[in-house]
Amino acid sequence: MRPSSLIKPSQYCPFGVQFVSQKLNTGVRFTFSGKERDSETDYSYFGARYYTSDLGVWLSVDRLAKKYPSFSSYNFSLNNPINLVDPNGDSVLAIFDSQANVMFMVDYDHYKKGLPTVYVGPDDYEVGGVYDKDGNLAVNQVLIVEGVFTGGQSDYSGNITYGNTPEQIPAPSTTYEILADTDDPGQFRIDALDSRPRNDQYDNNTYRNSEGGPRAHMRLHDGSLSHGCVTVNNKNSQALKGWTVIESILNSTTSSQVRDRYGRLNRWGLRNTQVTRYGSLIIR
Repeated sequence: MRPSSLIKPSQYCPFGVQFVSQKLNTGVRFTFSGKERDSETDYSYFGARYYTSDLGVWLSVDRLAKKYPSFSSYNFSLNNPINLVDPNGDSVLAIFDSQANVMFMVDYDHYKKGLPTVYVGPDDYEVGGVYDKDGNLAVNQVLIVEGVFTGGQSDYSGNITYGNTPEQIPAPSTTYEILADTDDPGQFRIDALDSRPRNDQYDNNTYRNSEGGPRAHMRLHDGSLSHGCVTVNNKNSQALKGWTVIESILNSTTSSQVRDRYGRLNRWGLRNTQVTRYGSLIIR
């Protein structure tokens, strides 16, 4: 018997079960947790992995399980959902302020709540964390990279202009997953967390490309031209240093293999392929 069948339809539990009748639940996309229910599995999708509120566990191993050896690697919020949350399980979180041309990035592999936090540029950021002589994490770092833009181009002096051609359209302000780009290891896919994540396009009809089609193939990379990607200005020496640090952070952080809906066939001729996930990017 499923645990939800033991509780009255109007009740909730700390692990987020949404107890509504089958009739009322028809078509409900978002669960009590605020996360979207995957239509193919009926589980809640948190961005990094799937969660079943009936059992109060994740459906795959925690990527940071080695940090918590006394807890099950499938536990949700250290089995303390009243006081703790586990919003997405990310290792890396990047926030891109498109108005200020600044990106902030934190690697939660080297982050501990309660420690002082320092905001540093690429010259001072220490990949792998700042630890004391006893091997304890000393401070939390937030990387700041200036000279990041979208929907424009940079000249040889590093000056950025926008909308010079119809193709130069800014990336929409939303939340993306940072994924590996198997076609070009020198850049990263950014795939919007929309109705169908990881299909390499933004499934929102409000945002279209210059030809009227869906926004697709958005990337995080260095360069001097952006047709909707998030571009770190390689004509700006400090920004270029920042790109080197960004690459180092993403390539060394804890990652996971997640389902890819890009549409390509794997070696068995199936489309349920896997892709490496590094974290999340929020554009605002």
